[in-house]
Amino acid sequence: MNDSKRLSGLLLSCFFLLAFTLSGCVSELKSPPVVVQEPLPGLVEEAWQDYAEGMFAMEAAHPGRAERKFDSALSRVGTFSPALVGKSLIFALKAAEKPQGKQRRDDEKAALAWLAKAETNLHSQPERFVYHVGAIRLYFALRSPGWINLAFDHYRAAWNGDGLDGAFLPYYQNRYAASYFMGVAKYVSDFRQAEPFLEKVLVSQEGGRWSREAGILYEKIQEILRSVSYHSLSGTALDIAIRDEVTRGEIAALLVTELALDPYFAKGGRTSVQTVEPVDLFDHPYRNEILTLSKWQIKGLSPLINSTTGGTVFDPDILVDRKGLALILEDILQHIRGAKGVAGLTKASQSPFPDVSKHDDWFGAVRVVTAGGLMKPDLTGAFRPDGPVSGANLLLAVMTLKNEIQ
Repeated sequence: MNDSKRLSGLLLSCFFLLAFTLSGCVSELKSPPVVVQEPLPGLVEEAWQDYAEGMFAMEAAHPGRAERKFDSALSRVGTFSPALVGKSLIFALKAAEKPQGKQRRDDEKAALAWLAKAETNLHSQPERFVYHVGAIRLYFALRSPGWINLAFDHYRAAWNGDGLDGAFLPYYQNRYAASYFMGVAKYVSDFRQAEPFLEKVLVSQEGGRWSREAGILYEKIQEILRSVSYHSLSGTALDIAIRDEVTRGEIAALLVTELALDPYFAKGGRTSVQTVEPVDLFDHPYRNEILTLSKWQIKGLSPLINSTTGGTVFDPDILVDRKGLALILEDILQHIRGAKGVAGLTKASQSPFPDVSKHDDWFGAVRVVTAGGLMKPDLTGAFRPDGPVSGANLLLAVMTLKNEIQ
């Protein structure tokens, strides 16, 4: 009897379910609504703090600490967009340090994937700003084809974003950070286009920490512009102009492209010497220019013999200091003016420079290039013979030589 009742109850339940289904009252089985739990305000603030500390660590060249901070932010808020942007920048910087190849491509893909994930988790205007400025910095680091245009698109989105003024914005502090980093990107792409972005920061009363950084970069641009004066520049010159330090290969490239020394020396009767091609030029970007210049045996810029292998090398990536550049320029200037034209410049009873002795091997070269306006001492009168040569310093010397030739 009991089994009969249980069976009847089961059949009755099935009947009512079938009836409701056929009548349309149960048209589909619906999942229960998903309740999205918002992170607690305190956790969001802590995530922002972790993110800011991570960015400062990355700025101080501590990527490991930076990544730990970004991971900490994500442990508090699992989809915290600024931390996702930070992760993308870590991979972009890793990629930028590697040569072309699979490892670099893998890091590039990871960087773009983290950035895409950050884009899908934007919940506030400060987060959108961080995303767009992060994208500027990512494309600057990777420098893939078309990168400067992509960076500019993100700059416009960052600068024109509504509701940012007065908003809580750790690390970047204000919207002028976007102008500064776009100025940095333009400086590398074509330094002549960077000025408007940097000036926007400099004329503002709200630039904060970015005003100082923009001022340093702006002054570098002015130094380059003073160096080139009215001369137009080749692509090679644009690339080298922004260097803080220059190499043997870059000096050779600039002398060939801007001065056209090869036909000038040939026409002027300088003796060329056929040399064995240096073994370290196989895939160097300035290989052709270096080979062109090597045959003229310029002092300080000739091929070398490797003491270990005995092979001929050029050492194109070795940095050149100021006394080294002075020796190079002296050789060229002597060809232009003749030995007599520079002989008087080397005579002195004592050195006018507090850091160069008249007994130094490079004393005569320093006297020649400073008297000829190719190089300048600093404001204290010191020549700084062991100091680095910047792209602007090199451009000033090359353009001065160009005026001599013309």
